Amino acid sequence: MKPVITRTIDAIARQKWLDKPAEALEKAFDETLNRFGEHQQKVRDFLNGVWFEHPLHPGFTDIPVGAWTVAYALDLTGGDRDHPNRGADAAIAIGVLGAVGAAATGLADWRIQKNHRVRRLGLVHAGMNGVAVSLYTASLAMRMVGMRKLGRRASYLGYGVISVSAYLGGHLLATERQGISYAPTDADAPVEFVAVLDDAELKRKPQRVMAGDLAVLLIRSGGEIYAITDECSHLGCSLADGKHAGDTVICPCHGSQFDVTDGSVVRGPAAFPATTLEVRVTGGKIEVRRFGEQSVGPPSP
Repeated sequence: MKPVITRTIDAIARQKWLDKPAEALEKAFDETLNRFGEHQQKVRDFLNGVWFEHPLHPGFTDIPVGAWTVAYALDLTGGDRDHPNRGADAAIAIGVLGAVGAAATGLADWRIQKNHRVRRLGLVHAGMNGVAVSLYTASLAMRMVGMRKLGRRASYLGYGVISVSAYLGGHLLATERQGISYAPTDADAPVEFVAVLDDAELKRKPQRVMAGDLAVLLIRSGGEIYAITDECSHLGCSLADGKHAGDTVICPCHGSQFDVTDGSVVRGPAAFPATTLEVRVTGGKIEVRRFGEQSVGPPSP
């Protein structure tokens, strides 16, 4: 039998009524970003962490959780109306500010997700975070007007809510793979050159080939042949099914764009770059291998 907490998460994921508020939240988020006009894609890429080559949300979540943990510890040490614990107040304020960044980056990641299970769990996660922020904001206001005992109680309640929400966030990351790279790394690439396709067969259209167990996208551009991992790092869609323009290949699922010359992300929502492979043509065969390796045998015939 599954543990109680796992059954609870599964029960939440089955609640179809959560789909409507999820759609409403997605619409509100999109309408907000649409106000940036022609710059909205830059804002989306910033929130998705394209410039950082890593999602921003996990890092931002550490700010409120860490700050509110400090506040909880400081509140336990004392402080009253006559001797207020200003350190706890400052920690709560920092946490509230950090929660704004966590919410914006989290929504940017969640908004692209089409898996109903992940969307429902993500919505509950966001709702609990909203409750925690409200409690901590109220706690800070109470402390400022001298209602420190009541303010501490509100923050204790907020800490309980954020702790449960943090567990759910960890589940979304570790179990549901929200925000995880779906692309193989160079560790999955062959060490030695492997023939994957006849050179004459690679025309203008990119092709998906197999290098052992690794799916690779081959593309000829500007007289050069490039090879990157075929799975989009966002949610694992095959890049071979997408369009390409020059040195850029476009994921067919959510529009992420990758530069095939170095694997870098040109446009999100993908944040992780694609893995590039070394390419050579020997005896009319296109061969690929992991970059930086030294051959231990003769080239393939």
